[in-house]
Amino acid sequence: MGDKNCQLCNNAPHKYKCPTCGIRYCSVACFKVHKETPCAKTSEETSRKTEVTPTVQDEEDDCRVLDHQFQALVGSASIKQAVKSSDLQTILQSIDGAADREKALENALTDPRFADFVDDVLTTIGERPTL
Repeated sequence: MGDKNCQLCNNAPHKYKCPTCGIRYCSVACFKVHKETPCAKTSEETSRKTEVTPTVQDEEDDCRVLDHQFQALVGSASIKQAVKSSDLQTILQSIDGAADREKALENALTDPRFADFVDDVLTTIGERPTL
């Protein structure tokens, strides 16, 4: 991969990727700056969608948070409150820094507080699995 810094401010490592054009950004502030100008799908994105065989990247794209879902998270008082918790921040950082993030996520879900946070996120973005 190339540079790991935000493509907008270039001051911090990127954490997010625009689902439309793929630009990488670090914060809500940079996201808002990016959205001031409409973006378009990259030619790589367009050509990838025409592939017949799914790739690992396509599977990762399915896991991306869409713009309306991101906005729902940004506007959620319960999510804002939850991410202020130093315990939750520690859990999220350990998942993000893990060599095997999927395994780290599985382990973190054994913590009831983290499991409640995940349920809240999924409910907020409308992806709560039906039982």
